[in-house]
Amino acid sequence: LAAFVAFIIAEEHAVDPVLPLSLFRNRSFSVSIGAVFLTAVGMFGSILFLPLFAQQVIGFSATHAGLILTPPMLGMVAMSAITGQVVSRTGKYKFLAVGGVLVVAVGMFLFSRMGADSTKLEIILKMIVMGLGLGATLPVFNIAVQNAFDQSRTGVVTASIQLFRSIGGSVGGALFGGLVNARIASGVSLAAALPQTFLVAAAIVVPAFILVLFLPEIPLRRTQHKPL
Repeated sequence: LAAFVAFIIAEEHAVDPVLPLSLFRNRSFSVSIGAVFLTAVGMFGSILFLPLFAQQVIGFSATHAGLILTPPMLGMVAMSAITGQVVSRTGKYKFLAVGGVLVVAVGMFLFSRMGADSTKLEIILKMIVMGLGLGATLPVFNIAVQNAFDQSRTGVVTASIQLFRSIGGSVGGALFGGLVNARIASGVSLAAALPQTFLVAAAIVVPAFILVLFLPEIPLRRTQHKPL
């Protein structure tokens, strides 16, 4: 907390700040940053433990437990490509952001319903749902902030999205790692602790969904010269 406060003070008085605080006055930027951070907390906090769940609870081998991360990655790549085409053709992106975050929350909730009797196919299908949601959200927030600022700010706003996604992932890994350890220390089995963790992850993404409802939909810039 002290380091965060010190960072804010330093950025406020810096001549050339790494993260200009004035950016947060833009609603597209502040909403996107908040949604990206919360989604990353839940996403990384849950995905980190999926191979552990598959190996220790269901009984997958270490190789198969690692391979179950492949389907969501393929779904994410495919959905990212589709999202780009949809935005390019329609000029609309808010509905993709809202729908994507909602699908991510649903995917995490589906993870919380898994148990020792879950099958490989069930896990793969649920992970594909998660991948599709992520594929819709990852590029959309970049588009939203890039479209909301003059092109001279494109680099800093895009980097800020990546920064807060990384911070969210770090916070999520630490938070849910501590939660799982605390539940196990209290006598809860790993088979019960991990689904509870996935449920908490889904709950964390719900505020991100609410936040995205307030994302402004600015018409896409069609020229290389006229800034918004």
